[in-house]
Amino acid sequence: MRAGVDYVRSRPDLMLVLGIVFFAGLFLLGALRALRRSRPTPWLILAGVAGMPVIYAIGTGWFMAVTGMELGPAVAAAITPFVVVDAIKVALAAIVTAGAVRALPTLRR
Repeated sequence: MRAGVDYVRSRPDLMLVLGIVFFAGLFLLGALRALRRSRPTPWLILAGVAGMPVIYAIGTGWFMAVTGMELGPAVAAAITPFVVVDAIKVALAAIVTAGAVRALPTLRR
């Protein structure tokens, strides 16, 4: 039976889930603070963009541990293909969230 670091290394999907949960927490904290402002969209984008390097660092480190790649090739394989799409998703999430807050003022409480 595997335990500890060996178990976690054998489950690359576990790191992905942990990274997503961590990023979601960061975004939620930033979003809750931003929603109290009169113009939340830029602050929501900032919260999302601030979380992206954290997710990329965790994911790339894990990718390197699982595949044995060096940093340069790991960044090229695990980060580069996703940066533009992730930035677009952050912007869309901020716009939709800000729109929902404007449409439902009770969310500001």
